[in-house]
Amino acid sequence: MRLLLQTGADATFGLPRGDMMRSRVAVFTDLLTALEDQYEHVTFVDNFADDEMRKPGYWDADRLHLNELGHRRVAARALTALGVPTEPAHA
Repeated sequence: MRLLLQTGADATFGLPRGDMMRSRVAVFTDLLTALEDQYEHVTFVDNFADDEMRKPGYWDADRLHLNELGHRRVAARALTALGVPTEPAHA
C-alpha cells in the first residue's frame, strides 16, 4: 500500500497576509517531507511550491479554487510522483 500526501496549490498571491500563510505552509511542508523521508511507502507532492500553478489560467473566477485545468495538473503531478508517466497540464 502507498500513501500519497499533497499540499494544495498556492492561492495566497495577492491576498492580505499571504506571506503569513506561506510561512505556515512551509512548516507543514517540512513535516510532510520528513514523513516521506522516514517511510518508504509515503509519496509527497508539493503543489504549493509549483510556480506554474500560480498562473491565473489554473484558477476559477473566485481565485480561491482550481479550475478544471488546475485539477488536471494536480492529478498529473500525483500520477508522475507515483511512477505513472504523464504530461502536466499547462495554462
